[in-house]
Amino acid sequence: MPRRIAAAQPKASPARSASTAPRDALGALLDAAAKLPRGTGPEGSEPLLNPREAARVRAAFQKASPGARAELLSLARDLRGVGQGLFLRAVGARAERLGEASSLETLREFARAVEGLDAATLRERATVLDLDSSRDTNAFDAQTLWEKRGTVAAPKGRPAADDDGLLQRFTSTCGPTVLQMALAEADPVVAFALNASGRASTSSRDAAAGFQRAVLEEFGGVALPRHESALAARLRNALGRLASSGEVSGEQKESLLRYARSAGPLDARARNAVHAVRTRFDGFPSDAELQQLRTALLPARDEGLGTAEFQQAFDKYLRHVTGTQYRMTSPPDGFGRGRAGKHVDAVERALKAGVDVPFGVSEPAHWMLLTAARQGAGGREFLVSDPDGGRTAWVTEKDLVSGAFGDKQFHLNGPGERPYVDCFFLPA
Repeated sequence: MPRRIAAAQPKASPARSASTAPRDALGALLDAAAKLPRGTGPEGSEPLLNPREAARVRAAFQKASPGARAELLSLARDLRGVGQGLFLRAVGARAERLGEASSLETLREFARAVEGLDAATLRERATVLDLDSSRDTNAFDAQTLWEKRGTVAAPKGRPAADDDGLLQRFTSTCGPTVLQMALAEADPVVAFALNASGRASTSSRDAAAGFQRAVLEEFGGVALPRHESALAARLRNALGRLASSGEVSGEQKESLLRYARSAGPLDARARNAVHAVRTRFDGFPSDAELQQLRTALLPARDEGLGTAEFQQAFDKYLRHVTGTQYRMTSPPDGFGRGRAGKHVDAVERALKAGVDVPFGVSEPAHWMLLTAARQGAGGREFLVSDPDGGRTAWVTEKDLVSGAFGDKQFHLNGPGERPYVDCFFLPA
């Protein structure tokens, strides 16, 4: 049903145009939203509506037709508090597309979606980052999916309350997932949609995974499903042990591996191998796990996005939502270890203006996201989010520049690796 409009329209004389009164009322709404925090936890201190977003909302109202302006103002006035601020952010994300009927319909639907929800629920659904490290909503540690060498039992992982954010669903989609995170932070409509299917899911088949795969492959990458590749490694390890001990034959081992790849039937040899593995390894693999493997697409290798492709993806998918075009802070090969410090002032200025800053890491090669800056007890701190473990944490300037955060807070490094920042992407 259409939301009411007429009762909330300004009763101005013809001499006072429909564009003037809404702009006056709009300023009050923007000011109110800017005074609210974005999240409920210690990582959610950024304003619900930042300066960049407020400017986008003003631009959207200026470009909209008189009828659309009146409707948008009415929809905003019908909401309260956090819901009102999120609606305004959704308007700003469509500043360049309000002339499209689909954009207005999306905003009408979003206004209905937020109406009646309490502030805490709204804040939780409007982000795909874990902005509240005081609560643990996801018991699974996705970083255990990297533990493939010699592993058969499901790894236990680290108990943590800061890893409830959006996860990359493929081994090489850190770049597309950082893009997805930035999109969701800029447009609450996107965030609501991602949360509806579970942001901390490891599924390689839902809508979030579909976007990550599509962007990766569009720019030349190769997607290897993260959860399924870990299951396949565990099965190979189990069969390798049993074959070495003589508990399964080589033919039984290969028959089960073919079945798991959907390259062969569940014949007597495969069934015997399944029984042997389950008997030895506490029921692994279950029927559901075997089916998950059989329906997965597991390429022989993976490949992520390089710096040029990463920037192209942001320009294509984010620029029209935020109005921001990015440039890399260094030549195409990035800068060396310990040289991030000279860019930190520019990073802080961008974040204070409301522009999220993607950045690259070496050792291991990885993409991450900065979304806020503040003055902490020991100096400047930056809010960093990671698609590998779903973690978000405040990082000191010293640890950001040295790269210590990569191990200390995000557990990124493998054997012999010492993570460090090698590039930032800042507003051009």
